[in-house]
Amino acid sequence: MGILDFDGSVANCYSTGAVSGSKSVGGVAGRVGNSIHYNNSRVTNCYATGAVSGGVTVGGVVGQLVAGNVIACYATSAVSGTVSVGGVVGSASNGNIVCNVALSPSITRTEGSSTSFGRVASSAALVGVTLGSNVAFADMQALGGITFGVGIDGENITAVQAKQQTTYEVIGWDFGNDDVNPWKLGVGGCQLPVFYWQSTAPTADIDHLK
Repeated sequence: MGILDFDGSVANCYSTGAVSGSKSVGGVAGRVGNSIHYNNSRVTNCYATGAVSGGVTVGGVVGQLVAGNVIACYATSAVSGTVSVGGVVGSASNGNIVCNVALSPSITRTEGSSTSFGRVASSAALVGVTLGSNVAFADMQALGGITFGVGIDGENITAVQAKQQTTYEVIGWDFGNDDVNPWKLGVGGCQLPVFYWQSTAPTADIDHLK
């Protein structure tokens, strides 16, 4: 999805394809909300397994959070860009980034000298943004001469913890058998959370979590 606006909502969905662009690039949504009206747009209970690459404002789930909420989402593949790059959200200027899981193997600055990179969200324009109960893969690599921002990286989890239901329940995820409690643990090649209605989990490049 390119732009999610007008108090729109995307919930209980996933993306497996690689995504690339120049600005506001995300595995599920490019930009969420706007700075004038309709600031309650939401991306909830979603995951992305494809690599995400671009220039400015690049995130594993959402590229740019202008206003709104990103809640209970995760991304598993590499994320790369030049400015404002994060494992879950690229840049954020207003809203909530809570209960998310950043499982990317790496965050990479492809060129330039920006320092706005983070495991969960970038350090750019975080005034008015609430971050809480986020966790991130402890061995995620910072590439291209970057260091991750302070306070925006989430608590460490291991590859083993990434495949345990309790890791997600502790930060508020709902496991069950309906749209309100949509998550279950995958089996076989994908032991990460998937949706209750998925009989066969999508193939994900999660070698770094084995």
